[in-house]
Amino acid sequence: MIDIQNKNKEKNYKTDEKCLAEEIAVALDDYFKGIIEQNEKSVLINLENGQIFRLTVDEIIRKCC
Repeated sequence: MIDIQNKNKEKNYKTDEKCLAEEIAVALDDYFKGIIEQNEKSVLINLENGQIFRLTVDEIIRKCC
């Protein structure tokens, strides 16, 4: 019974753009050398070799039938 409840919680888990960007920033910081900054719904990555990247998180809402 507990397993079924946990699976239902996972299906219904909601997050927002800012929280997801924060989680991505933390994960990237574990794998890349450089400066990782999180701003609202984007992550700025300054690598040691001078490359700079920006990842942006946007929720896409699908309309159901």
